[in-house]
Amino acid sequence: MAFSTAANCPSIERRRYASAYWVAALISLSLLFCSPLRAAHLVDVRTGNWSDRLRLVFEVEQGIEVEQHYAERRLELHLPGLDRGRLQQLIDARQLRDQSLIREYRIESLQADDVVLVLELAEEVNPALMVLRPQSGHAHRFVLDLKFVKSPLVVSSRLAVPGPGTQPEAQLGSTPPPSPQAVALAASRVRSLRIGEWPDRTRLVIETDRAQPFALPANTGRQLDLRVEQIDAGSLQAALAAALSSQHRLIARGRAEAAGPGAAVLSLQLRSDTQVIGFNLLPEGRFGHRLVLDLLPAPERESVPVAAETARSSSVAVDQAPAALPNLLWLEASLNRQHERRTVLALQQQEHLLLAAADLQRWRLRLPTQADVVEDGEEWYRLDRLGIQHSLDRPLSVLDLNAPAALFEAAALSPQGRQRIPPMPSPLGGYLNYDLSVSEIDGQSSGAGFFELAAFRSALNATTTALWNRSSDSQKYRLLRLETALRHDDPEHMRSWVIGDSISRATGWSGAVRFAGLQWGRNFSTQPDYLTLPTVAVAGEAALPSIVELYVNDALRLRQDIPPGPFSIDQIPTITGQGDVRVVVRDALGREQVLTQEFYASAQLLRPGLHDWSVELGSVREDFGLQSSNYGATLASTTHRYGVADWMTAEAHAQWLKDQTMVGVGGVWRLPVSGVIQAATAVSESEQGRGQLFSLGGQLQGEWLSVGAESQWVSTEFRRTGMRADEALPSRQLRAYLSTRFGYGNSLGLSWTEQRIRQAQDIKFASVRFSRGLGQLGFFSLSTLYYPIDRELAVNLSLTFPIGHTGDRVSLNAARQNARDQGSVRWRRSLPAGTGYGYDLQTGFGESSAQRAAIAWQNDYGRWRVEGAYANASLAGRADAAGGIGMIEGHAFASRSIRDGFAVVRVPGRQGVRVYAENQTVATTNAEGVAIVPGLRAYQRNRVGIEQADLPLGMRVDQVEQLVVPYARAGVVLDFCPAHSRDAFFRVVLADGNVLPVGAALEWAGKRWPVGFRGEAYVTGLDAHSRLSAHYEGRTCEIELQVPDSVEPLLDLGTIVCHEVNQ
Repeated sequence: MAFSTAANCPSIERRRYASAYWVAALISLSLLFCSPLRAAHLVDVRTGNWSDRLRLVFEVEQGIEVEQHYAERRLELHLPGLDRGRLQQLIDARQLRDQSLIREYRIESLQADDVVLVLELAEEVNPALMVLRPQSGHAHRFVLDLKFVKSPLVVSSRLAVPGPGTQPEAQLGSTPPPSPQAVALAASRVRSLRIGEWPDRTRLVIETDRAQPFALPANTGRQLDLRVEQIDAGSLQAALAAALSSQHRLIARGRAEAAGPGAAVLSLQLRSDTQVIGFNLLPEGRFGHRLVLDLLPAPERESVPVAAETARSSSVAVDQAPAALPNLLWLEASLNRQHERRTVLALQQQEHLLLAAADLQRWRLRLPTQADVVEDGEEWYRLDRLGIQHSLDRPLSVLDLNAPAALFEAAALSPQGRQRIPPMPSPLGGYLNYDLSVSEIDGQSSGAGFFELAAFRSALNATTTALWNRSSDSQKYRLLRLETALRHDDPEHMRSWVIGDSISRATGWSGAVRFAGLQWGRNFSTQPDYLTLPTVAVAGEAALPSIVELYVNDALRLRQDIPPGPFSIDQIPTITGQGDVRVVVRDALGREQVLTQEFYASAQLLRPGLHDWSVELGSVREDFGLQSSNYGATLASTTHRYGVADWMTAEAHAQWLKDQTMVGVGGVWRLPVSGVIQAATAVSESEQGRGQLFSLGGQLQGEWLSVGAESQWVSTEFRRTGMRADEALPSRQLRAYLSTRFGYGNSLGLSWTEQRIRQAQDIKFASVRFSRGLGQLGFFSLSTLYYPIDRELAVNLSLTFPIGHTGDRVSLNAARQNARDQGSVRWRRSLPAGTGYGYDLQTGFGESSAQRAAIAWQNDYGRWRVEGAYANASLAGRADAAGGIGMIEGHAFASRSIRDGFAVVRVPGRQGVRVYAENQTVATTNAEGVAIVPGLRAYQRNRVGIEQADLPLGMRVDQVEQLVVPYARAGVVLDFCPAHSRDAFFRVVLADGNVLPVGAALEWAGKRWPVGFRGEAYVTGLDAHSRLSAHYEGRTCEIELQVPDSVEPLLDLGTIVCHEVNQ
């Protein structure tokens, strides 16, 4: 196969990775001989280090429910059902204490079946837990990622609470000054620093573990120098640098410097004259101690000096901070017990409290048109007139609000969790599918072949099919054309047109016919996720912050947090048949309310306003499969279905042929009791005269019982497309059925079918079918057919059960018909998704002595099958070969047969890399690093990826899996570009010879790596020459790295000096 592998990937020099392979082999051997004995459930525990996280992988034999709890650098991982001793052995073997992030760990047992792994961490993290299904030889895995927090500002979960290690508060003014060493130890690190913007002010919030005494200058102007006691200057500088933008509208520059032991001066250079208001807030909810600075435009009059300090640790914080106006209050407010608190400006008028319209609308509250107070263009509303209860804690500056649910704007939820992805563009290409067969029966040999030739480019594709076989009259081989068509799909508008051979669209009563010409119409298959059935909607309301769960037939379809107020869930997708929608609303207090709504959905119904249509014009195809090009009368037809309402869909069809026309209308109506009825009538005009057709049917479908009937009456003169001139439809057709499910896995079905045929014997038969699932043992079914006219009874019994976990199936069949008893035993294995084999062995008994054996093999280039049979002293054999050859972007390839979309996977220069489609191995790259993945679903999401473990150590790809949405019968090219990663290990020291402190961070090109003990660091993805910056204790230094291009799995650069940068 000649194929270019460098179209979208940088050139990669092939190297030998002997060292990497030896390292991998030694690690594998050490794990093999040093692993403890296998215990129940738990297979292995693995750790991995990345620049931004520490990863722990737990592999178990079967899925378990895992729960994590994280707060204040402490993480508890609940692992029910695992053996504590086995977990302890594996954790100890991984030497977690050598990880710089993990200070301590221990394993506890809360109950007999609940094991808890407790991790005490050295710094804040953002934990993430995910589950991986079994694949590539791995069992179930759950993965714990401990993502490093890049700066104290980034704590997205906001779960930090004061820990037991908090130092006691310093007592100002009541004790002698502590020693410098004591003050330094008492200095608090900054948790986060946030800068918020309001129309009239800028707010700066410094959050720490304890209250911070501070002093403001008498005059601010354009320079603010704030002295803060008992605070770490380095962490304050780091937090300020991370939060402050150089383009800030008010703060031009900012810096924090040490001002003696345990104190710091925060210096802000401002762009305009500013008045400062400062106050402390004590811990509330998930917030710690906060020092708040409000920077307001300086008034025309002289600023009033402000000074504030925190009282002793046993007392509360300072009272409400001075406000800009006598009747304005800055408050930390929460509504209906929502976890999130917002800073709001409140207006106090005697005993009434008013909030601004903008703050209320951010909570989605509906406001009256007339405000209670309008001041300086700002609208204010009294809380009592809105029906909002409130509780104000002045010492803490905390406002708790409680609003009725009806006061909120309704929240609209959607259970459709994923957006439509447009199909990927396809380059110009083509392929030829072949399916060849050679057979021999009693010395007489014959052959046949089916061929499909296709060309494509994105939405446009052209196909032609042909059959090669022996003619029945001349006994000579010939090539017979079947269908030729040019097709274009428009997924955006769900339309398609076809020029060439096609099949006309039909209703259940109008009939369809092969023709050649033009077909244009709606094509819902170009958007498989589009909802065509009428949907269900539910509505409710929540007084408190809640979690809403949506279940459709007990299957969870949506789980989402909702704020207080009304909510609605529209366009709930349903499945056909009867079912129910259940909505569970669980509020913050654990109270539940359940809303239930029943539904009935039918594939015969369309959503209101949805129009399904088709138009055809061409010539009727005759003698299909017998002659290559025999076309007859001109045909024009059109079909329309329209969703009138949730309970009604109308349909119409018209067709015209020479000397023959037919027009009909029909409809489908949903019944109030879980069912539908459908009716249609049509009339035709032909040489036989005017004919009529009437059809009526209905069905009721419940959870355990379904009944239905369909009937049709046709006159002798009625004609429709596809009928010969001397042909007539049955004068009456009737089919009735009943099916039920009962017990565990039991089902029973009864049916009656009747056809009254003109000038021939009527057809009547009844059927009974019983089936039962046997769990892991297999499946049993018993069916009978009775023909009352001939008084004939046929009975068939079938038992199927699996063998092992290899996909083998054994089935036993026994039948009696026409006083003949026969049966068979069959053992078969289907072909896998990728390379592999299958077989089919069958032997008969009773009056059927046939024996048959077949074996099949499949690889990346095709499928081959050999079969032999012996019956009635006659021997037969057959051999089949099927596959495809193609070309895309000017390069040829061979593959298995291509039936829908396909992908060309390129991993330049890497042979033997496994390729996955939907977590199944489907191909392996060849010597040029190319593999073909057939069988992708057109216009649907397909996950295609490669096995990272098949790449050498030191090589990386940006992503090992890609989401593919191909066009129909078209191919796409997927590039997985492996590149040599310049990774290095080194030790960082400062200019004075001291090592870089633990917890420092190295940064380069937007990436960040932590520094461990002894100044050690491991960085990845560097350039040959890289300049890294290190941030520690409020300082910054830089290092220069020269990283050679090496195949060593772990490159040690030795000791690197970090030179301080003057800021």
